Amino acid sequence: MSAAVFAFGDLRILVESAERSHLAWLEEFLTPQFDLSAHPAHDCRVTVVEDGDRHGATLALGPANGTLDAFTHDTRVVTLPRWQGAETRLFDAKPGVFYEVTGHPYAATILTTPGNGRGRTALMRVVRELATNRAQRAGGVLLHASAFAVGGKGIIVAGPKRAGKTTLLIHALRAASARYVSNDRVVVQPDAVPVLARGVPTIIPLRRGTLDMFPAVAARVAAASYHHRLTIHEAATLGRRAAAPRSDADRLSPAQLCRVLDASPLGQCEVSALLLPRITNESGAFSTRRLPEGEAAAQLAGGLFGVTVGRWTSEVFSVAGDAAPPDLAALRDRCQRLTDRIPCFECRVGLDAFASASSADDLIASLLG
Repeated sequence: MSAAVFAFGDLRILVESAERSHLAWLEEFLTPQFDLSAHPAHDCRVTVVEDGDRHGATLALGPANGTLDAFTHDTRVVTLPRWQGAETRLFDAKPGVFYEVTGHPYAATILTTPGNGRGRTALMRVVRELATNRAQRAGGVLLHASAFAVGGKGIIVAGPKRAGKTTLLIHALRAASARYVSNDRVVVQPDAVPVLARGVPTIIPLRRGTLDMFPAVAARVAAASYHHRLTIHEAATLGRRAAAPRSDADRLSPAQLCRVLDASPLGQCEVSALLLPRITNESGAFSTRRLPEGEAAAQLAGGLFGVTVGRWTSEVFSVAGDAAPPDLAALRDRCQRLTDRIPCFECRVGLDAFASASSADDLIASLLG
């Protein structure tokens, strides 16, 4: 059994798998936002078991009564059915895996069939959910946001789905000095000195409309034949023979996106500005407006990740002994404290915003002064 300890803040997660390549993929996907720990001490354990007979026997047991909230998505939680045979066992039909969870000490087992590539995605999601749950219970806030850094100064781009966060991130990374921090999810500690943002690794969908704005990027993506469930080395060796067929979007890992963009990754950064994009469909490139604190806090609260009324966090992937999750009022208060400390800007994105790479430098200069 191969093993590695991944750390996110003060949470250390021991990950085990008989297949060493799964750990190599997870390391490439999660670092540098997660740190690899040289020390074996850990707070919880996640184990991948690839056993067709055990999987088949478990499937035959059938569902039990009830469901549990398992994973947080952009505006909802993913609820999965309980399964017979264990106190906490869930079945996730899409990747075809079971999650078996025990506490004291906390351990999660991912049961899948040999050769099921979706098992890698399930592993990443469990590790990520444990990390973000701990971060929010320890005073952080999970934003629906991308982030990049220039010269040690970080810029967060926050907003709801289809607000243009990924497109703005790619455009910003055309600036030679910009470094990749995250796409789609960012954890911010609003009371830290200085205010820090840590990237949360995600699968990055590059939709046709986004790639149409960056022809050179589209050409490099097509030539690379990357897939988020492969390492860069596996993609070079196996190509798409080992991956799913193309859909409406190319889905890359953070490491693959950085390779395509020739961008250097950064695990966390000091936050210097917060940007709230607004697509206008009007002529022109970018225009920015400094937001008053009250307006900024209200808009940022609309960009919280996974918040729905009353249900927004996992009931399964959180370590026993952690603090209770914050409620919506506490999260809004954290948004207010964050916007009290960090300059916030509305960014109007015009039809010509991405026509010239030099406009990325102009935008960054307007935010960082």
